[in-house]
Amino acid sequence: MQLPNKEELNREIVIKASLLLLAVALNALEFFIPRIPLFPWLKPGLANIITIIWIIRYGYVESLLYALLRVWIVSFYFGFSFLTFSLGFSGAVFACTAMAVCWKLLGRKRIMGTVGIAVVGALFHNTGQLFAVYLLMARNIRLFYQAPVMIFASVLFGSIVGLLVPWFIYAVNDNTLLSEVKLKELSHASKKTPVPAVIISLLFLCYCMALVFVKDWIILILSAIVITIIVQLLLKGSLNALFFPIKRFWLLFLFIGVLHSFFTYGTRINGVPLITREGVVNTITQWLRLWTWLETTFIFFHFKFHFLALRGLQKIFSGYRSTIYAGLLAVEYFPLVVDMVRSKAKELLKTLFKKPSQVIAELFIGVVDIIITEKENT
Repeated sequence: MQLPNKEELNREIVIKASLLLLAVALNALEFFIPRIPLFPWLKPGLANIITIIWIIRYGYVESLLYALLRVWIVSFYFGFSFLTFSLGFSGAVFACTAMAVCWKLLGRKRIMGTVGIAVVGALFHNTGQLFAVYLLMARNIRLFYQAPVMIFASVLFGSIVGLLVPWFIYAVNDNTLLSEVKLKELSHASKKTPVPAVIISLLFLCYCMALVFVKDWIILILSAIVITIIVQLLLKGSLNALFFPIKRFWLLFLFIGVLHSFFTYGTRINGVPLITREGVVNTITQWLRLWTWLETTFIFFHFKFHFLALRGLQKIFSGYRSTIYAGLLAVEYFPLVVDMVRSKAKELLKTLFKKPSQVIAELFIGVVDIIITEKENT
């Protein structure tokens, strides 16, 4: 991708790449926070800190593009599937849109501060994810029994996020390391995806979408078996890939099992309280669908579907080249950023709510140092 006035855009691109990587770092940090079994997607939403900053600095369209880039990058690193991406996508779009409206109508006039905007963002993020789960997996109205808990969590976590925003704004505006960074040349991220890989990736994406409407047991069983075999052939036999769905997403399987088994009306099973035959059928049906989606992760990886999606965003948002370029840089750097967070996650979490400025500075400087170091090594 050719960028005009490269030197003039250098600082803006590096700031955006650093913010995007900082959001990835915050997402990675949240993975080390224990999850509540029946609320597997409930988390603080620290990445909304960067969303608010992006809205304030660059406006709604660029913040929406940032949200899509962040969700895509995080989804692929932590286990992409049609379901996990749909959850992240719906939450991010709902939250970003709601916060942008609040900022434009109320924030600019100083009627609503960052805490109020963040609470609204958390509410809409959880609402978007809840509807995505309902449409894709649950189709059980009792899912919305979680609403009171989600509202409470949104107010609590949104308030924390809103209070942290000023610290991040100060860190971004005050940091002088960015002026030392020069753009690196992209390696694999800038290469074109082969046409056969594009076609195969799109076919599997359509296949995943079609599974939403499949209810037949035989088709779902065959689907899960065939996808698992394809993945094992592509990877030449991998126990990690075979047990990946259970190992990484066992809380989601547990939630689906409890929701359908205990909250579905129907014929009671003798000797087993509360559970119905219809609930067991629905549970197994959703488990098979979820297993297939999660195993397809490795097929998307193999055919580099994440780069194909970035190229699609590049064409859709052709007028926002600096943000797209920042996204391509983030694709190159984010494994190093995640490794950095992983190595000091416990220490960062202990310090985050006691000395937020220290954690913010450490994360931001760590991200910038990674960019500088990698540039010097190329």
